[in-house]
Amino acid sequence: MREKQRLQDQLAENAKQSSEKHSKFVSDTMHKLKQRQEEENKRYQENMTKKMDMLLKLKSDIQANRDNLKALRARDKAAERREEEKLEQVRQKILEEGGNPDQILLIQKRISDVQRQKSNFESEQREKQAALMEKILIEEERMKRRKQQQPLLWADPNREKTKMIGPQKKKPLKTFQEYTRLTGEGTDLSIDLHDSMDDQEKYDGEKMQGEDRGDITLPEQPVRDEQSSDSSDGDDNDENAVDLAKPEFEGLWDHHKPYTMPKDLDASTPQTARSL
Repeated sequence: MREKQRLQDQLAENAKQSSEKHSKFVSDTMHKLKQRQEEENKRYQENMTKKMDMLLKLKSDIQANRDNLKALRARDKAAERREEEKLEQVRQKILEEGGNPDQILLIQKRISDVQRQKSNFESEQREKQAALMEKILIEEERMKRRKQQQPLLWADPNREKTKMIGPQKKKPLKTFQEYTRLTGEGTDLSIDLHDSMDDQEKYDGEKMQGEDRGDITLPEQPVRDEQSSDSSDGDDNDENAVDLAKPEFEGLWDHHKPYTMPKDLDASTPQTARSL
């Protein structure tokens, strides 16, 4: 019995504790729900207040715009009325002077239209010129940066001069040197040949420099004295004494014999001629 009573007391105690926990949890949950609902209501009231303020402000702005439009219309009407009165006065004045008011007023209107169009055109031209100058400045800046980044795309005279190669030095013919060495008499000719080749090289170099500068120079003719002319005449006689037309190696052409007509053909030729 005691054990049973103890179990009942324990169960009652556990039920009481669980009931207290449950009631505490329920109260906390209800408090949170109530607090959240109050926050939502407060937020809703604030939003509604903002909307009402915006609507009231919009209404006041619309009313102010209406008042401004009325004032502008009244001002425009007053300006039109003054313009009409002024125009009527001008018309009456022209009529009093005996002129045609319609024609004169039309001319004045066209003149004013032309002046207005001219002023508009000038303003447009100034705007276009300003835009064009801006584009030109931008393009110049871009080309300047491009030249700095890629200088090899543009020609540079100093850089081109470093790449130019002078004329190749010409050498005398080997066969002519051997001939003068063998004859022993072509010293003056070899000297003249060297001089002429040096003059030719000098002329080629001056020609290339003249092409760079844009002008052309004529080669200077070497001046020879009488002694060199006499020696050249003597060398010409020596050269004439040597048979340069003689081939170095003899070939079959040395064994060529003149063609002779056979006797049979020679005897038969008159007969055929007589038969013809």
